Amino acid sequence: MDKIRVAHLVSLATVGGVERFFTNFACRSSQTFEHHVFLSTDKVHDFFKPKLKEAGIQTHSLRKWGPVYLPKFPSLLRAKAHANLVKETGVRALVLWNKLEQFPIHFPAGLPLIHFERGSAWLATQDQPVREHLKRCHAILANSAAGVELIRGRWGLPASLPIRVAHNGVNPLFTESPAPVKERGDIIRLGFAGRFVPLKGWVLALMTLKELLARHPGKYKLVVAGEGRQKALFQSLMLEWNLSDHVEDMGLVKDMREFFKRIDVFLHTSLREPFGNVAVEAQALGCPVIGGWMDGNPEIIRDGETGILLPMEKPVEDLRGLDESFTEVPPFVWDPLTRVLRPPTLMSPQKMADAVETITASSESLRRFSTQAAAWIRSEYDFNKRSLALENVLKEIVP
Repeated sequence: MDKIRVAHLVSLATVGGVERFFTNFACRSSQTFEHHVFLSTDKVHDFFKPKLKEAGIQTHSLRKWGPVYLPKFPSLLRAKAHANLVKETGVRALVLWNKLEQFPIHFPAGLPLIHFERGSAWLATQDQPVREHLKRCHAILANSAAGVELIRGRWGLPASLPIRVAHNGVNPLFTESPAPVKERGDIIRLGFAGRFVPLKGWVLALMTLKELLARHPGKYKLVVAGEGRQKALFQSLMLEWNLSDHVEDMGLVKDMREFFKRIDVFLHTSLREPFGNVAVEAQALGCPVIGGWMDGNPEIIRDGETGILLPMEKPVEDLRGLDESFTEVPPFVWDPLTRVLRPPTLMSPQKMADAVETITASSESLRRFSTQAAAWIRSEYDFNKRSLALENVLKEIVP
């Protein structure tokens, strides 16, 4: 049987959640699909090159026609080259991975477009161009039901447009060994992992640590992983609040399995979250997760079983006194409780501290949350299971 030829507009220049999932999925499904990568940027990170080569996945530059660089203007030249690329590869559809505006490709007439929503709906700024683009799409995929609701709420969707939710699968590296079960020790270790930028809400983790130490001096530590433009502010607040002796900074971590082995409870502090890969990975390795009732969190965290979901009730403006940049947030998040779009808000650090105390109230409690978290993710978000589901969706909607 001939393989289904599909093109993917995706950038592989950096190693992020979208790039990892795309590469793992494309390699796994290469027996059914002939995948062609139309690169948003010419660079392919060395992390992906051997995997793509082994699976026989071809990459194509949108900036060159053979050895010739294509200038942006006149646009007719790029348009002709891109139409020729589609003809030569014989692809039947183009999957747009997490991009709603400012496309580097001239879409050839008649080529079906499939938008795969993975966070771009929260950050897009050009309402009318996005609305017009969605009208051109043949189908919509989203890695959470929240992503569908964001698009529907902001721009509307034609009633006839096929819409499918295709959740991520957990990285296979996180399930290749039996899940560890967390045991309560004399020191309880909390974790935060992500970029140190306003959107990730990292300051809530530091505030929660401060609150817990005020209640129980010396009983808690915070382990952090990641870098970002607010890392200096993190270090400054850590010193100002006398938390240096209670924080372990791992910096950039290549193998996040090592990070999750060091912590007992993961603090998922993001102010918006289409689908929290890091929260899924935490649970896969037995770490209960504390997160907010917003966006895709309730789809991956089972409240009271694999973690605790908290109300998002504090205004972002509360952080303005710490740094003006904390108010740099998307205009909307999806509220799954009221089923409306609303401005981003924060969890209460006091209630986060309460949730930590609930999960770690006893050794038995922590073990129960830990065991349930690993079992839930490894069953429901198994990578092969989720990849097969996405394959079936693409078979269904690719014309």
